[in-house]
Amino acid sequence: MSRLFFKGSLPPDDEFKYYVKKGTTRIARVEGPFSVDTREGLMHCEDGYLALDNNDDPYPIAKDVFDTVYEPAD
Repeated sequence: MSRLFFKGSLPPDDEFKYYVKKGTTRIARVEGPFSVDTREGLMHCEDGYLALDNNDDPYPIAKDVFDTVYEPAD
């Protein structure tokens, strides 16, 4: 049986380690609502970005998440 995690039932803090992504991500700005057929199924985004993972599979990133997590590559 698989385990279900939600905000109130996460493992203890000492089990989490910090990681930085090794590569760059290709991202395009998409204004307004859009949907993306991802490996996990159809995902919706009210306003944000369309990104491609290392296998060129698309996924959405909400604008507020993008603004706090991503910065331009050199």
